Amino acid sequence: DYSIDFYGNITEKKYKVDEFWKSEVVTYKGVLKPDEVPEIISKYDVLILPSYREGYPGVIIEAFSVGVPVIATNLQGIAEIVKDKESGILVPLKDPLKLADSMISINNSNYDKFSENAKKSFLNFDAKLQTKRIIKLMRNEFK
Repeated sequence: DYSIDFYGNITEKKYKVDEFWKSEVVTYKGVLKPDEVPEIISKYDVLILPSYREGYPGVIIEAFSVGVPVIATNLQGIAEIVKDKESGILVPLKDPLKLADSMISINNSNYDKFSENAKKSFLNFDAKLQTKRIIKLMRNEFK
């Protein structure tokens, strides 16, 4: 009962071959424009980011903004955003079995909690809320 859609730029030749994407459950959807990302993510149950290296993964914050939990590789930039077992699940690098187990572990019994925590996690990154918080802290500091 799963389908997986891939988005983004493909740089490795082995993944550019049409034969690689011939599947009933796996589809390559192409590259999104930045303003399309939150709307597209909101149509999915989970964002999966099995990255080998990652700088600042803004797509995770965009997923949180629409209440979509995340399964991602436990890398430094990602682990600072995804709190394991709260708003998503962190998996070891290059561990497809743990990735598959994590995908199966988010289900009807726990999805609502993951989604709720994803929305809560977004508040840590909402610029308007954080600016208000900083201004309030500064006002209290200078009283």
